[in-house]
Order: sequence, then C-alpha cells, then structure tokens
Amino acid sequence: MLGIASRAPEADVPTVPGTVPLLDLLLVLDSLLDEPSYGYAVSKRIEVRAGGQYEIKETTLYAAMRRLEQSGALESFRGAESAGRPRTYYRVTEAGARLYRNKCAEWHETVEVVGRFVREG
Repeated sequence: MLGIASRAPEADVPTVPGTVPLLDLLLVLDSLLDEPSYGYAVSKRIEVRAGGQYEIKETTLYAAMRRLEQSGALESFRGAESAGRPRTYYRVTEAGARLYRNKCAEWHETVEVVGRFVREG
C-alpha cells in the first residue's frame, strides 16, 4: 500500500520550510544538480528542458530557492558581476541531492497512484 501523504522523511533528508510544490522543487534541484547557476539561468534551463511547455514564475523560483537554501538543500555564493552587481549562484548540497532522490521517488509514487484515476481519451 502506498502511503504518499504519510511518507515519513528519511534520515539526513532536509525538510523544506513553508510550501514548495513538488514539481517546482524537482525542477529547481534538477536544474542545479550538474553545475551551480543563478536564478535567471535556472528559469531558462527549466523552460528549455520543458520544451516551452512550462515556465516557472520568477517569484515561485526565488521563493523555492530561498526555502531550499534555508533547509540546507542549496547553498549560495557570489559569482561574476552582471550590470554592476554580483550574481548570487546556487549549488546543490549533499543533503539536497538526497532530498532530490527522495522527492523523485515520491513523484513516481504519485504518478503511479494518480495514473489509476486518469482515463484515456
């Protein structure tokens, strides 16, 4: 029996404060897994990978990154200057990689359960 709603967090997996929708959490973490980046570039990665079918709102993106950083899943650092001020870059921490794997498993379970209720055509 799947217990999606009651899934207990695994040890050493950070808890993200506030509410970050699962989809946004996965998209942000996945976009930063391979290399650090800054907000605008993350939003463009998401848009390109989604084939233009999904565009994350700027407020949603920055709120998700702030909450992921508060949880220890992301860490930020100052990068190159753009338009006279340094950009803030983000990278996924080891705890963030664990969170990503945990949330991917949760996503697959959710898709499996919801798929039972989606009728073709």
